[in-house]
Amino acid sequence: MVDHDAWAIAGGSMHGKVLLVTNGNSFLEAALRLQTNIDLYETTPKKYVNGGNYDLTIFDGFVPPVLPAGSLFFVNPPARSYIFGRSGQDVAVSQINVGKDSANLLQDVDLSSIHTLHSSHKLTPEAWAQAVITTSETPLLIAGETNNRRVAALGFDLHESDFPLQPGFPILIYNMVNWFLPPPVAGDGQVSPGTPVTIAAWPGASSVTITAPGARTVAVAPPFPATAFAQTDTTGIYVVTQRVQGQERDGAFVVNLFDPSQSRLAPANGLPVVHSTDFTISGAAVPRVLREIWPWIAAFFLLVLCAEWWLFSRGYTRKGAAAGTGQGRRYTQRSNGRLQMPERAGMFSRVQDTIEVRYRDTRRRIVKTIKRMRRDGIHLR
Repeated sequence: MVDHDAWAIAGGSMHGKVLLVTNGNSFLEAALRLQTNIDLYETTPKKYVNGGNYDLTIFDGFVPPVLPAGSLFFVNPPARSYIFGRSGQDVAVSQINVGKDSANLLQDVDLSSIHTLHSSHKLTPEAWAQAVITTSETPLLIAGETNNRRVAALGFDLHESDFPLQPGFPILIYNMVNWFLPPPVAGDGQVSPGTPVTIAAWPGASSVTITAPGARTVAVAPPFPATAFAQTDTTGIYVVTQRVQGQERDGAFVVNLFDPSQSRLAPANGLPVVHSTDFTISGAAVPRVLREIWPWIAAFFLLVLCAEWWLFSRGYTRKGAAAGTGQGRRYTQRSNGRLQMPERAGMFSRVQDTIEVRYRDTRRRIVKTIKRMRRDGIHLR
């Protein structure tokens, strides 16, 4: 049965190559190593070489003259002009506020926990970039997309703030990594059968294809954004292949038959019938009548069985008493051939003896009658 199996995506559906260029930033390194969907590489500014086809490059306090391909994240960029705009001299900052966050980078991030932040580079973003975290003096975090690549910049040194010590910092890095390198399907990657799926393509992707469980491959991009994929009737694993910078990146999403009505184990109060109506006669409901007779037949045979057991137990008790005392019940023969019982004390005992004698007499007559009918060729059907 298809509803007996289910699939899940563990450890991130797509793995991206991330390069961290820094002279030493344990806060940023620790937060990045918590991400299960990336392969992290590190180097120093002196050893940095433009190359390697990384999906995301993070520059901490250093920016090379020539920028690499792929997405870019600048942390504490030196004062000069960049792809995201301009980074100026340090300015004192005061109140920290939430700016425009259409990408949900600040989801579950509490900025009120930041207690120490004295200065930041004065950032002047380009028109395509949004100020995600702002102050009255300068934006602190800007992010946006240009020429099919995503770029973000953080204007202050992490060592000069207590933000890396707060719970919101690793959450912010997690949100930003998933924004730079989004999973094919948002959330946990699970889809119900028949639900159209829109693939979130990585920045710089040139093509996107989906391979269904039956090994059927469908191209959903180009053009971008990707066309919605509606062929999700079959449960199983769907492989998403994206070609980014000449390399193929494989991800996946799953289709599971999570139907609450099929998972409900409690007995249903009623079984609905499609296109049915209530059957009534003159406005009155149809009475419920017991149409089965087997309970009555079973009750009759149960009474017969009880009578058999009662007679057997009386005979067994009488024989046991006779064997123990040496005295038994004696019967005398009448002239008409019937057994005559001696007098017994008590009316209840006399009634029991009478029923027993009549039952045995009736049974003997029935047996004789059946034998006579068989001898005469009469068969009962």
